Amino acid sequence: CGLQLYNYGQTISICFFRDSSSDETQPTSYYEKVKINRQHGLHTLCLLDIKVKEPDLAALCRGKKVFLPPRYMSIANAVQQLLYVEENIRKGGAYDRSTMCVGLARVGREDQLVIAGAMGELATVDFGGPLHSLIIVGEMHELEREMLMEFHYGKADDLKRLSWAEKFLKKEKKVAPMNAGPSVPTQLASTPGINVPSNECKPAKVERGVNDAQEEQEEVTMNIAALINDDSDDDDSDGSDE
Repeated sequence: CGLQLYNYGQTISICFFRDSSSDETQPTSYYEKVKINRQHGLHTLCLLDIKVKEPDLAALCRGKKVFLPPRYMSIANAVQQLLYVEENIRKGGAYDRSTMCVGLARVGREDQLVIAGAMGELATVDFGGPLHSLIIVGEMHELEREMLMEFHYGKADDLKRLSWAEKFLKKEKKVAPMNAGPSVPTQLASTPGINVPSNECKPAKVERGVNDAQEEQEEVTMNIAALINDDSDDDDSDGSDE
């Protein structure tokens, strides 16, 4: 793509996100290397994940050796994941949506594709079939800049566009309102196959339960007071009452 080999820093590998993991446990160890390269003005070559002969865990539990279909990380997937790591997990300011990158697909073949553009632009470009690589650009020499302009995003015609993956869209968590009412949720009480005691589904019974709880609390308080009085009487008595 025209970037000088001497201006590259540490090479990193970007792994697929694990669907069942939280943000804190996702593979993001490469982020610090990208940050160091960017601080020194160096380019970062990103090798994208390849899943070939990945075992099916569900089949292994049944004693069968089955492999999942091969998966190859695309440039759009890698850029969306990088932006999600920066904006939602690490937040270290290593890069942003305007950072210049270069996407390379099927290098050496007749249908190879090289496009340079901002992260936000490459995040939705369909580069076609594998294999893909990504370069996060650092400080550029004038010759490097002129070379990348030959592959600039604005010069590419009829590019297919992709949408953002659902898992990389930040969602706002909805907090359920605090409603005074039955201790058993209404949706559970109306769900077939779930037996809920009828006395916990009727508001009248719930109100009576609250009153009963208040009475029990008063009784406990009085009992404690009575015990204290009894103890004090026993301590103060000299046996004359007997």
